[in-house]
Amino acid sequence: MKPIEISVVIPVFNEEGSLATLHADLTRVLARQGAAYEILFIDDGSRDGTLEVLAGLAAADSRVRAISFRRNFGKAAALSVGFREARGEAVITMDGDLQDDPAEIPDFLAQLVQGYDRVSGWKRKRHDPLSKTWPSRATMAAAATLCSRKKTKSHAAQTRRVRPKARRSCKGWAQRGQ
Repeated sequence: MKPIEISVVIPVFNEEGSLATLHADLTRVLARQGAAYEILFIDDGSRDGTLEVLAGLAAADSRVRAISFRRNFGKAAALSVGFREARGEAVITMDGDLQDDPAEIPDFLAQLVQGYDRVSGWKRKRHDPLSKTWPSRATMAAAATLCSRKKTKSHAAQTRRVRPKARRSCKGWAQRGQ
């Protein structure tokens, strides 16, 4: 079995309607990379059918793993668990609501060649209420503060790609509440 090179970590909360599409889009993009990968969903205490959809995806695709929280702990806690459980050399994080485009993953991975430890991005235009955007901004600020600032580059998506040495510097990120 080939070692996992790419882990895609996706915290989800009540996302049952978007998961099949997201999985299909991710597998299409990741298959073109020619690298072994895993898709790791962290269910943050969903109350809809998210967990059942994830169980179906994992049963149909051995590259899918799902971790479920017993209640909602928040996105930062889900990302923390995702970073800890990811087995890939590179870790990509994205949201489960289809606002992050998997087609941008190759651009993030290409930064490896340039030697970046962490590639981070944001949406140019969000279609979310302030109650959703400010926690996201706080999470990004915490990641930038707690993780290595050495050789960081931004892109136009809220997807992140982190090398192992940078990931180790993020160990204290969101340990509270787990």
